[in-house]
Amino acid sequence: MLVYNINMRIAYFTDSFYPRVNGVTTYIGVVTRALVKAGHEVMVVAPSWEGVSMRSVEKFVPGATIILVPGLKMFFYPDLKMGTPTPKTMREITKFAPDVIHFHTPALMGLEATILARVLKVPLVTTFHTYYMEPESFAAIGLRENGAVSKILQESLWKISERIHSPCDAVIAPTEYVGKDLRGRWKKVNVQVIPGTVELGVFGRHRYRNNLRKKYGLDKALVFLSVGRLSVEKHYDVLITAFSMILMKYPSARLVFVGGGPARKELEYITKVMGIDRAVLFVGEVPYKELVVENYYSMADVFVTPSTWDTQGLSVVEAMASGLPIVAFNFRAMPEVVGKGGILVKHLDQYGFAKAMGKLAGSVKLREELGEEAIIQSKKYNIGTHLKTLLSLYHQLITDSTRS
Repeated sequence: MLVYNINMRIAYFTDSFYPRVNGVTTYIGVVTRALVKAGHEVMVVAPSWEGVSMRSVEKFVPGATIILVPGLKMFFYPDLKMGTPTPKTMREITKFAPDVIHFHTPALMGLEATILARVLKVPLVTTFHTYYMEPESFAAIGLRENGAVSKILQESLWKISERIHSPCDAVIAPTEYVGKDLRGRWKKVNVQVIPGTVELGVFGRHRYRNNLRKKYGLDKALVFLSVGRLSVEKHYDVLITAFSMILMKYPSARLVFVGGGPARKELEYITKVMGIDRAVLFVGEVPYKELVVENYYSMADVFVTPSTWDTQGLSVVEAMASGLPIVAFNFRAMPEVVGKGGILVKHLDQYGFAKAMGKLAGSVKLREELGEEAIIQSKKYNIGTHLKTLLSLYHQLITDSTRS
């Protein structure tokens, strides 16, 4: 693994962090731990949560410096907070004297990062984690994806997003698809593609498989697993409908959701109305350390994701590293991420999704073959390659800033 002789001081700003479990939190945790291990200094600025101690946050990223700021709960996402800048933050960041500032969410934390980068005259980087300006996200406030209001809002948010990202010295896209998309929209923004990463090695362990299956009453079940935040924009209702279509032929099949979120109660209600609630299990939010150490993916036979909103989908990579075949929609970056490790279905085609699930349910051989391909595909997202590329970008931006 390449690490530069001169250790860097890196400041991360994010509205999404521990204890919330999602792709942004996962990525920041993985990269921060790797950077600290490589000898770099990392400071993370994020919102605080009631009942969550500083010690528990520090355990999530040992060796990093944590600055917790007050946060405002988002009315449409009550389990997420928007961090608010404080004078203390500015003093602590100035004292830390970062070589580079990197924000991961474009709200107030991103604004503070932008201001501080200008004041301190250091490179500013961001990662484009979420298509928050696309119609799927508007479902959270009750708008139809193909409605007239959604189209107007979409155009406006893309313009605002360009203004937010234009001061950045580099915008990181986690997939080639996203990179091409952003370059086509933002002509004056420096977009760099650096695929996201997970800790691949831990997901190869299946020692807790039998214990997990027994714990959740899945001993003899054919398990379809979905891991992630349960929110309306991710089309979990489509997944539940597709699953219901294969139950008659495969009565031992079970659909397991690992993750919490604002849509959970609605999804539970849907399963009861459809009469399949006994075949659908909502595990709830699992602490990331437990999810990784026990490898919750190992209790499954197939990983299913109906989301069309993700820029990459790190849970998909984690599932592939666990040897699970994937069923997903053939949309945005998913073909690039899944490769030959699963079955891709026409966008929002619930019948096609059910057919793919049934195909895997009926063939152990196919599950094993695609599972092997999934493991191979997941190795493209190893932490060593990611860190080398990320540090190279930081180093180049720092060098360019000292010359100008």
